[in-house]
Amino acid sequence: MLRCWLSHSRGVRLSVLETVADPQRWRRLKRFIETYGGDLFTQQFMNLGNLRGILHQGVREYLESLREQPEPDEPFRLLTELDTAIPLDEAAHWLGTAIEAVVENYGEYVDYNSITTQSDRGDMLYTLLDFLRLRANYDRLAWNLQPVAIAHETLVRCGRDGAAEIWRHAVAGRTAPMANEHLKRFDTLCETYGMRLPSIAEHLAERFVRPLEIDRLCALIRPAIDELREGRPPSALRQLEEQVDRFTQETLGAGFELPSWLETLEQEVEQAQWQAPDQDDETLDPHIRIHQVRLSLAEVERQLQQMLAEGTPWTFGEE
Repeated sequence: MLRCWLSHSRGVRLSVLETVADPQRWRRLKRFIETYGGDLFTQQFMNLGNLRGILHQGVREYLESLREQPEPDEPFRLLTELDTAIPLDEAAHWLGTAIEAVVENYGEYVDYNSITTQSDRGDMLYTLLDFLRLRANYDRLAWNLQPVAIAHETLVRCGRDGAAEIWRHAVAGRTAPMANEHLKRFDTLCETYGMRLPSIAEHLAERFVRPLEIDRLCALIRPAIDELREGRPPSALRQLEEQVDRFTQETLGAGFELPSWLETLEQEVEQAQWQAPDQDDETLDPHIRIHQVRLSLAEVERQLQQMLAEGTPWTFGEE
């Protein structure tokens, strides 16, 4: 399964910043930001709604429309140098890359904007993007490990807690060198740029095993609910409370987004609440797939006539 997954994932792009993993392309993006970002990446421009609007319109079309109808204020440098110092297509490409990177990671941008002085200067936006490049590399490795995570989830769902614990230790041991390398690179970026982004630090501190711990947390939800329903001693509930207490002791960035573990836990609780206590796992599942049933025209007419005869309210047409 892992071999098949790796073959599939090569064609999946997780982040636009994967396109600038090459040092030469990264230097070109950095030079673009240093040259044109000063009067371009302002607080007003970096509003999430504005960035999404530009991407929806198309960055090239956005620049062309500005060139045809410039802003009443002094135009930014990029606009005045289009097709002279920099071709339109190249400008659109690098501007689109920067905008898309921020939109993909807007929670981290809020973190960066809230706690760093570099955020006051648009020509230093590349400092944030360099941190995000590191995160994108981490996410790629975590994505490649998805079959490993699925195997662990299967173990905890089946109640094989001993096997799941062995699996977690094995994953932690084998991924430790990669996790250490990412944390080391993070420390280097902090020293280079003179800033530290907690949201990135906490994400890298997951060390590829945090999703496995979340799986173990979610696996306690249904047993805890069953204990409450059946009046049994709440051993699973106590374990769940202990695990939740440990998770809540950690802070996550600027708090712009709901922590992923809490969102996953909420979804698990919702599914468990929909499940009837004396039925199988599929019953009342809100995500259950309902098979389509095709009706003939004669059957549709028969059911409509029956609804009319029974006086069932309906509002199809005027009659």
